[in-house]
Amino acid sequence: MTKVLLVDDSMVIRSQLKRRLEKDGYEIIEASDGQMGEHMMIDHPDCSVVILDLHMPGIDGISMVENVNKGNICLDAVKIVLTTESSESVMKRGKEAGVSSWFCKPLNQERLEVLVETVKLLLEKKGKSKK
Repeated sequence: MTKVLLVDDSMVIRSQLKRRLEKDGYEIIEASDGQMGEHMMIDHPDCSVVILDLHMPGIDGISMVENVNKGNICLDAVKIVLTTESSESVMKRGKEAGVSSWFCKPLNQERLEVLVETVKLLLEKKGKSKK
């Protein structure tokens, strides 16, 4: 089963994503901030997808990805950022860190469905599956 790590300080967002992704058979792991997200990536190096918030208390999402990259952890995981941020410099930094896709908050039902489809497509592109 494909593991997805959800890292967001909003319990509402995590719950919404968890319900929708579990419906498609993904195993969900959660973290409420970047520091906890780093620890979860270390504890679960077999995570295939990391969906993370950009702005969180402590360590922001891109810094979290940069930190785990330094430790060669989950390097091939699909990384998707959820944010209200659209600055080109932040997006460039994210891309350099290995972020595959960006989704704007808030997540309405339509955006949530597109996010799930994007997860599937990015996993297929990397040759991973849910099984």
